Amino acid sequence: MNLFFDCETRPQSEAYLLTNSLLPEFEPPANIKDPDKIADRAAAHRAKALEDAALSAITGEICAIGWQMGDLEKTYTHLLAVGSVTEKVLLEEFWREGRNAVNRGDRLCGFNVKSFDLPFLIRRSWILGVKPMDLHDGKWWLDRSVVDLRDRWTFNDRHGAGSLATLATLFGIGQKTGSGADFAKLRPKCRQRVEKRRWATNSAELVRDVLNLPERRRRIADVA
Repeated sequence: MNLFFDCETRPQSEAYLLTNSLLPEFEPPANIKDPDKIADRAAAHRAKALEDAALSAITGEICAIGWQMGDLEKTYTHLLAVGSVTEKVLLEEFWREGRNAVNRGDRLCGFNVKSFDLPFLIRRSWILGVKPMDLHDGKWWLDRSVVDLRDRWTFNDRHGAGSLATLATLFGIGQKTGSGADFAKLRPKCRQRVEKRRWATNSAELVRDVLNLPERRRRIADVA
């Protein structure tokens, strides 16, 4: 049973980022002298820096990982979110499931996981002292045990168009639920209930459904 997954990230706390000088410094434009305008620019700069912090393993953290195993007939769904467990435990559990899948001869599948999800997960694991999966085949990182739907769709074109939401619409298999940034803003109690499961496993479901399109359609990739 291939493992289809998606992770959600969020910024570290503002206090942590400021204490460790991890936010980029603001330099006011030389042509602006008005103190109020400078203050507005500084506030906008701070807000953008905090928002972008979720995109780096240095300034962000994993707040949830959703994954599914199985085919279209029988699926096992699992979700872990920070709040119910620590980020470290979350990573340890995910890598355990990933190793089990690869040891069975299955693969890790996702959308844009080679460029974002897996590098982020591995870097956070290094930072927290968690042993990640060995995804190096002796020559390349992220070996053949990983299937990235984005790479398949764009033929490895880094600038190729087509988001997961777009593919889901094109193939008529459902809609993507919100964005990762919005998930991170959910209240902790919300993330512990049905809403978090629906949200964080939605991308994994869509990847699974696109990669397992019925035979009457042209398949993008056969990972059965």
